[in-house]
Amino acid sequence: METVIAIETGIARAFLDIQDVERVYVSHDGDLVVVTTIIDRDDNEATYDNIYDRERDLIRGHRPLHFDFNVVARRGRPVEDIMGADAPAWQRF
Repeated sequence: METVIAIETGIARAFLDIQDVERVYVSHDGDLVVVTTIIDRDDNEATYDNIYDRERDLIRGHRPLHFDFNVVARRGRPVEDIMGADAPAWQRF
């Protein structure tokens, strides 16, 4: 069985090829996994489509987990103002 960290890292890395994704935060509570994807701008519909496609893939590939997905457009704000001191499971450098 995969460790929790391996699952979180795998979930977060699922978004790495979507250029507009800057960071992914993953937390869990039992079989509920909360995934927050951070982008800067919210004006690219293709970015949202790509993120939603990836979310559907994760749901299909990680049964019986339950997901709560969130996409946050920071609109130039510092990520820390939105997510606090939480560390991302993955971030683009």
